[in-house]
Amino acid sequence: GSGEAFIPLHFAAGDALQFDWSEERVVLGGVEQKVKVAHFRLCHSRKPFIVAYPGESQEMVLDAFARALSFYVGVPRRVIIDNPKTMVTYVSRSKDRVFHPRFLALMNHYVMEPVACTPASGWEKGQVENQVHFLRGRLFVPMPAFDDLDGLNNWLRLRCEELASRAHPEQSSRTIAEVFEDERAELRPLGRAFDGYVEKTVRVRSTCLVQYASNRYSVPSRFAGQHVSLRAYASRIVLVSGQDVIAEHKRRFTRNVSYFEPWHYVPLLDRKPGALRDGAPFVD
Repeated sequence: GSGEAFIPLHFAAGDALQFDWSEERVVLGGVEQKVKVAHFRLCHSRKPFIVAYPGESQEMVLDAFARALSFYVGVPRRVIIDNPKTMVTYVSRSKDRVFHPRFLALMNHYVMEPVACTPASGWEKGQVENQVHFLRGRLFVPMPAFDDLDGLNNWLRLRCEELASRAHPEQSSRTIAEVFEDERAELRPLGRAFDGYVEKTVRVRSTCLVQYASNRYSVPSRFAGQHVSLRAYASRIVLVSGQDVIAEHKRRFTRNVSYFEPWHYVPLLDRKPGALRDGAPFVD
């Protein structure tokens, strides 16, 4: 189909999940910065889930959905989205959609139907848009401060659970959490988590480094000059040659920095023993 459908005002249990992004300001490690926050809302129970990232790139979209479905411990039948390029690559005049291949792989993995709103008609996912404004006032004013993004996200997850103790907007005698317990029975089993990476082929430099975004990451020296597969996840970088994982790094969001694993360079010390004293991989 076109990926667009009539979006009702009332939703049956297990029917739909709404998704949106917001931009918020937080303090991480003593530094004030912007983060992108992925918002999810089960349309029947109204239970929220949010998770923060440094950006809203493809791999972060995939990671956010996997985290949300794990939080709900189940899968709804549909997901209602806008038309960002990480999810929808083309909208025709007749409003037919071409979904991004990786996003479609995510939907197929969980057997969810993606439903895209009419362009410039965000009210069609009004629940989650209202949630963005409500949670901004509840969670991001005053500005939260944590050591790192993991600390922030652990806190956000706990707050989502606490906020579910509020009265349900349509079933005022019950809480959101109580209605969610009924809805959870209607969600399909979660199954194996989606492996949410974006992959590209890269050439290993003579310095045993590969580049992704603005930074460089090392691989074992024997792969210098070869082509390998780089899998970018929301929080890590994995390098693969054939079927073998040859290196893994924590993903960094700095600019123009090289990240070395010293063991990748040890074989070169036979030929260049002075590198142990002066080489960048061994500085620390």
